Amino acid sequence: MSRSRFSLVSLRRLLSRGLLALMATCAFAPVHAQSSIPADELAADTVALVNLIRQRLADCREAGGITKADLRNAAFVANDRPALAWNPKLAAIATRHAANMARNNFFDHVDPQGNTVGKRTTAGGYKWKIVGENIASGQEDLAEAMRGWIQSVTHCRNLIDGRFTEIGLARVDSNDEYGTYWVMVLGKPLAGEQAPAPLKLVAASASAAESRLMATLN
Repeated sequence: MSRSRFSLVSLRRLLSRGLLALMATCAFAPVHAQSSIPADELAADTVALVNLIRQRLADCREAGGITKADLRNAAFVANDRPALAWNPKLAAIATRHAANMARNNFFDHVDPQGNTVGKRTTAGGYKWKIVGENIASGQEDLAEAMRGWIQSVTHCRNLIDGRFTEIGLARVDSNDEYGTYWVMVLGKPLAGEQAPAPLKLVAASASAAESRLMATLN
């Protein structure tokens, strides 16, 4: 079983406070590990996968869902989407929210303290012009989590949104029924903010990430 959700700050008012209160009363779910994936490997795979999607996918389907052919046959469509850069600060913000969900057994863009992705990002020291978040749980690996996001039109639109320029992602493992929590935070910093150091991708990162993504698609 897996779950995924999408949010932009402008949509946060649509979240149900009653549902949040109910979710906050659920049983405790201990975290037994922050992530089973080395941080540099997770960062490299995330950048390779998301930028592959941003380069090759012309648009997201209203009904949701894409196939292997959507990516393979639309190779490098003409668009003005910038390639996303890995930002360790966004990754740290994502990690804190994923760990909070795993420890407190809730699944939402608004935490029990009422903090949205915008508030969490600001508190994490990232000065943003726009920020968005995708969350998921239950997927065993990054390619599977990405598959769920690109097959949901709202998640997919976050991935290819040309306004975003930076990304951070976290996986947190839990002992609850879902096992894993994934949080992706995408942002564009305010003008004048220092850009993160370029991520040095391992040689086979892009091709390996593409192969894993293709293997998960129907």
